[in-house]
Amino acid sequence: MLDFSERLQYVMDQKKMNQNEVAEGIGVSRSRISDWLNAKVTDPRRGTLQKLADFFGCNIEWLATGKGEAFPSTSVARHQEAADQLESESQITEIELQVLRAYRKLAKLDSDFLLELQTWISEEEAKRPGFPAWFRLEFENRFPEFIKWKNEFF
Repeated sequence: MLDFSERLQYVMDQKKMNQNEVAEGIGVSRSRISDWLNAKVTDPRRGTLQKLADFFGCNIEWLATGKGEAFPSTSVARHQEAADQLESESQITEIELQVLRAYRKLAKLDSDFLLELQTWISEEEAKRPGFPAWFRLEFENRFPEFIKWKNEFF
């Protein structure tokens, strides 16, 4: 059975995340992540385990004890295989591939929020044509730093 450090490394590998990304995502120092991965701390607190499980979208019981499946509701390997097949068949654009990769790194709560937001915008578009453009404009007015970031990134 894998120990905690190995289980943590496994979920990090599955989500293709590094120590800095995990530390930032759950609000701890990078050195804390390093301590866990190097088995210097082998029994994190339950609240910390919950943060990690939420962040990775994995089973907290598996993360804490190794019992059960890491990702019981989905097969990570199956999703990765499907994504690899799509990529190899060039059925999706580079932008779509970037979105898919970013989505995989999200915690379950974040991904649920983005799906809710996308669904709401689609429903509003059906009632009010042009709503997505209006929403984007309002968002950019509210968060001008987003425009700056977008101009640098894209």
